[in-house]
Amino acid sequence: MESTEVPRKTQKGLLASHMAAHMNAGELTAFLFAGQQHRLQAQVGAWLAESARFCAFVEAQRDKIRKKARMAGDEEARRDLLVELGTAHRLLREKRFTLAYEPFAANKTRGPDYGVTYTTKFSFTVEATRLRAACDFARWADVLCTKLMQLPAGQPNVVLVATADRQCADFDLAQTLAALRALAERKDDAFFAQRGWHAARDFLRQLRRLSAVLWWNGWDATNGGIWHLWLNVQAKHPLPNEARAALSR
Repeated sequence: MESTEVPRKTQKGLLASHMAAHMNAGELTAFLFAGQQHRLQAQVGAWLAESARFCAFVEAQRDKIRKKARMAGDEEARRDLLVELGTAHRLLREKRFTLAYEPFAANKTRGPDYGVTYTTKFSFTVEATRLRAACDFARWADVLCTKLMQLPAGQPNVVLVATADRQCADFDLAQTLAALRALAERKDDAFFAQRGWHAARDFLRQLRRLSAVLWWNGWDATNGGIWHLWLNVQAKHPLPNEARAALSR
């Protein structure tokens, strides 16, 4: 399904919401988690105290995030939400980025987690996910095949994949993505049918919407982990240079 770009009204509304937060970090943490005691509460509270921009973003989305925190009933679900919010926290380190949270939800359209605007020059999307299982080719293929289906047309798109500290030792992202493309070019329809695609050619067509894969290696490490950026040279809408530089830091 073809989707439109993040609406400019949504972008402007989010920009306005960043201008002033009405709750301090402690009050916002208490509102979001209502006395829950777990790592999600502690980590998000620390991010709120550290970053005024993240605090403003979370306050603007506090009802949605509070609901998600309540629904995250086990440790795996809480880790998924932590990666999702951690993505926003890291993106907002770039002062020229403004975020829209789940910008396609209002149109009841499945889409990426974030619409990102760089000043007034351009926009792109970021879809964040966490690799729960083993760090191998099959699992990365599963995740990328699924997330590719959510990418809208008409703009650059990034898929962020987070892995735990030491989960992916000696992993070669570029080689994995090259192998996945090679399977599609060899028309291995059975492989892609197992992952939700009608045929390999459909995957290849959708792959052109992917501008980059951002690997968050060691998202749970004490140093915050490292972001590795892989660029899709065949993307219809390449990631602009300013975004590349920001996401590579």
